[in-house]
Amino acid sequence: MAPEPVWQQLQKKTFTRYINGKLASKGLQINDLYEDVKDGKILYHFLEALTGASLKKYGRLNNGRMKIQRVANMNVVFAFLPDADVKISN
Repeated sequence: MAPEPVWQQLQKKTFTRYINGKLASKGLQINDLYEDVKDGKILYHFLEALTGASLKKYGRLNNGRMKIQRVANMNVVFAFLPDADVKISN
């Protein structure tokens, strides 16, 4: 696999710092943006910190060890997004 271009490394580092700034209020921190967000737990807490809303009514978090649990965690996050007026497109 080819190394990331410099601009991607810079964006990854910048966004990681931004997320850590928001997660500091919850006592959480990430080191690797790609790996730490994939189980859905950090994204869940990040959205709570960002919006000030609780995501508990959308579902509970799993430990995220198995792929199905990670998918379930992401489903909770994606269920919240329309209520937060976030439009998803690809």
